[in-house]
Amino acid sequence: MGPQKDTLFRSSDMSLTQLYIANEIGREVVSALGELGEVQFRDLNSETTAFQRTFTKEIRRLDNVERQLRYFHTQVEKASIPMRSQYEFPNILAAPSASEIDELAERSESLEQRIASLNDSYETLKRREV
Repeated sequence: MGPQKDTLFRSSDMSLTQLYIANEIGREVVSALGELGEVQFRDLNSETTAFQRTFTKEIRRLDNVERQLRYFHTQVEKASIPMRSQYEFPNILAAPSASEIDELAERSESLEQRIASLNDSYETLKRREV
């Protein structure tokens, strides 16, 4: 290969490397490589359907957390509660650890139930007021 160039174009020099990573550390390695921003991943199991993959359960769980976060955002906007800018938080691009994701999933589940209960109570009070 020629001299290194800093470019985002596909015509820049690249090399194909295959990594074998143990399942136990796969998430951390992929996260670290992703934060570098210098790696492109290729799916070697493209013929496998999404439901046959080993991480399907985790993806569904994360989809649910994403749905809950959208719900929280809607509720915050509905109540006109001011939110801090995302730029006030340090290192917003860093991938959370597995334990942080687990904690977020648990907290978002309980908060969703709590907000739904508060909304139900509020609606009941409004009906009784009329």
